[in-house]
Amino acid sequence: LVRAFNAMLERLTATYAAQRTLLANIAHELRTPLTSIQGYAQALRDSAADGPAARETALAVIGEETQRMTELVNQILQLSRLESGQLDMQHAPVALAPLLERLDHALAPQASAANVTVTTTALAALVVDGDAELLTQALGNLVANALRHTPAGGEVAVTATRVVSGSAAASARIVVRDTGTGIAADELEHIFERFQRGVDTADATHAAPRFGLGLAIARAIVQQHGGTLSVSSVQGAGTTFTIDLPLTSEEQAID
Repeated sequence: LVRAFNAMLERLTATYAAQRTLLANIAHELRTPLTSIQGYAQALRDSAADGPAARETALAVIGEETQRMTELVNQILQLSRLESGQLDMQHAPVALAPLLERLDHALAPQASAANVTVTTTALAALVVDGDAELLTQALGNLVANALRHTPAGGEVAVTATRVVSGSAAASARIVVRDTGTGIAADELEHIFERFQRGVDTADATHAAPRFGLGLAIARAIVQQHGGTLSVSSVQGAGTTFTIDLPLTSEEQAID
């Protein structure tokens, strides 16, 4: 009873510490856009932003920072719902080949801006059960992360194959591999934590705001689909993210 009570206290302590860290991170992320909005709003109020160009700049900054805060709140809410199992997921057969093809088209402008080649290949018969939009978001987060850390002239390859491990049921394996700078070992173990951000190395312009939540959201989505997401990396050689998802019962029966 004492051991169980102590274990419960340790879990509660860890939970409270995680909550405090989360709140501190959220406050930190909101401080910068709020300061910008306050400063430019005050400039408009005091007529310090004199002239049409100055006013347009002030309003543009306010709009951008407001959008940044909205995106942060939306990501936090989605991650919270995913981790608590409260997100309304659609369950339907999802063919991975067309999903990767759509992802390739969606990320083409970002890949072109980064001067990075993105290739996608998938077995035509691979079908998993899940939510196509959420799976697309998870893969999009992984590929976008790879693009950020891959210098110009590099490559990002996304492949989907069928794997069988011993007596376990067959599964679909999606691998996102880049030729970027890699991740240091001390950072690798924290890569899926909230607000964990590496240093951008790619020479590209990224329209979407970054809060260090993309990989956490990707892992939560994969876990909600009964799968796993792992990572390996070699500094100077690149990083590989591996997703294993259960196939539909019809696909598993092929074995």
